[in-house]
Amino acid sequence: LGCCTSQKSYKLFYKFDLPETSGGRISNPELFFAYEIQITYGHDGGGMLAVPGGKVLFSVGDCLPFGYSGLEASQDTTSHCGKILLLDPSNPGMYKVAATGVRNSQQMVRKGDNVFFMDIGGVTAEEVNAVPLADLLNTENVENFGWGILAGENFAREGSFKVTRGNRFGQFGVDPSCISEQTLEEEAGFILPYMQFGNPLSAGGAFYGISSATVADASFDKIKVAATVFNENINGTDAARL
Repeated sequence: LGCCTSQKSYKLFYKFDLPETSGGRISNPELFFAYEIQITYGHDGGGMLAVPGGKVLFSVGDCLPFGYSGLEASQDTTSHCGKILLLDPSNPGMYKVAATGVRNSQQMVRKGDNVFFMDIGGVTAEEVNAVPLADLLNTENVENFGWGILAGENFAREGSFKVTRGNRFGQFGVDPSCISEQTLEEEAGFILPYMQFGNPLSAGGAFYGISSATVADASFDKIKVAATVFNENINGTDAARL
């Protein structure tokens, strides 16, 4: 919900009463949480998981367009950007930060005692992360997956690598560029991916798909063209880069 002229929109969370019988309708919608986000071809997140106690884990995304490395907000626990939030529908308007340093997670699932979620990468690494559910529910100790720039540092973490600050709508497939692998000291205190894939440092480039807002039928023509180019490249010499 938002206005195209205001350059901002609002993510709204409602709870409903479930029907008592099969075939009934949900009823009594009640808004329990909302946050503001800029309208951009960027990272809105969207991964969601219901957890014990009637609460919800929700991944916000880093609130930025491609090209940036998450910047300071993704590591700032006073900002909702770049976070997994713990929401409680019985406590409207309130949230707790369960995890920080998350770029753009759109899928989240519980398997046993663990939560697995994907995190769409920039240029260097696509991630699948795993963390005990109990650790996410214990918000006194916020889990950190590394994306964004920590105070006192000049790089972000993407997978097991370090990447530059990047640029707004930077060069496609280049920004934020990879600096090197992290040292053991730089990895300390951060959760490394359960699995990652992407470019080796020697590849010199990437082909990848992005998902963004589509506001008109005409936009699908551009998507078709982009998909054609993408498929042609992965069938050629650049396929080894994937």
